[in-house]
Amino acid sequence: MPYTPSLDPRLYVDANQDIDAYYRELMRGQDQTPTATDHNKPRFTIVVGPSPFSMPRGWEFFLTAPYEGVSYISTVVHNAGYPVKIVDVRYAPNPLETALEQIHEGTDVLGLATFEDNFPWCQRLMERVKKKSPKMPIICGGSLVTSVPHIFMNHTKCDVAVISEGELTILQLMNMYYKGYWRAQKNGVTKKSEKNLKNIRGIFFKTVDGRGRYAGFDSTPPRGQMMDLDCLPTMNLGLWPQAQTERGLQPQIISSYSRGCKMDCSFCYRTTPQERAKSPEKLDLELATLKEEHNIEFIFFVDLTFTSHKKQTMDILNVIKDHDIRWTCLTRCADVDKERARAMEESGCDIALFGVESLGKDVLKEARKGNTENTTIRAQRTVEEEGVRFGGLTIVGLPNETEESLDHMCTWAE
Repeated sequence: MPYTPSLDPRLYVDANQDIDAYYRELMRGQDQTPTATDHNKPRFTIVVGPSPFSMPRGWEFFLTAPYEGVSYISTVVHNAGYPVKIVDVRYAPNPLETALEQIHEGTDVLGLATFEDNFPWCQRLMERVKKKSPKMPIICGGSLVTSVPHIFMNHTKCDVAVISEGELTILQLMNMYYKGYWRAQKNGVTKKSEKNLKNIRGIFFKTVDGRGRYAGFDSTPPRGQMMDLDCLPTMNLGLWPQAQTERGLQPQIISSYSRGCKMDCSFCYRTTPQERAKSPEKLDLELATLKEEHNIEFIFFVDLTFTSHKKQTMDILNVIKDHDIRWTCLTRCADVDKERARAMEESGCDIALFGVESLGKDVLKEARKGNTENTTIRAQRTVEEEGVRFGGLTIVGLPNETEESLDHMCTWAE
């Protein structure tokens, strides 16, 4: 039997209570008992576009491997019984035409992952989709649309922009679409659908005039971050097209155990600013599933500060140690000591990538980094003595950068 929460979501609305509680319970329950795919429900396609970003030799998997954002969105929609398709054209010779062909093969609702470096491609894709299927709803999510929703809505054919975390929001949007509020295939965006979209927190959406023509966009209050990441489903990596080929998934993926960051660096836009972490038990279950179902051997943990809190870090490292995987992470120079470094090596860490940014005193102060050159050198020495390679991530041209500070950083890097 499909899982359904004990309370009707309308009760939350009528009682002015938090409807997020309903969808968190729904998502958690459907992870345990997924709803069978219902082909009468709208077909959801989510597209991952190409990036001009270049990775060093040996790190190409970072632009080809499954990653969390799309994995979670596709999984929660799939677990709710919707037909789901991931279109991944990151390495397609002609990504635009390849994506359009797969979208038009069978899509009722289009999702699009956005990143800072693929805006022109996303813009062209949505223009082409709307030209052939003007009534198809387009829902965009990701870091780009979250950081500049006003610009994005003004300059693209996006119908709905999901701000920050999208798991609960996409469930609510798909539920409304399934119930016929949008009637996108027949009538396009209407005043009725606009009214119902106003009940969904954490979105920007296109508005219409009295004759059904676009008149601009509106927004709803922020949804806020999920307090409990344990309600997230285990990612269904089998939905990725790579998993459906004879070769199957490569043994490397991109994942995390936490969201948010305790710092406030001047150059960083955090789509989820508040720190939240999965329990060790939740991570243990996820890693076991990844090993058993997909033979995962390497994980790039993209937590913004992997070793931020010592006890939490040690608990997480003890879990990772039990699953025989190699891994790397992102973290801060100020958040490592010998005990953490030793536990990182013992649990399979190949290399830790540290946010060095610069060695210039005035640069670091302006950037609000909270560390110094001495902090960087000490962190480098600490992890290398424990057998973990040190990777220094740097930024060229931050405020207060001088020729001397840049030359000093380059000398250190060499």
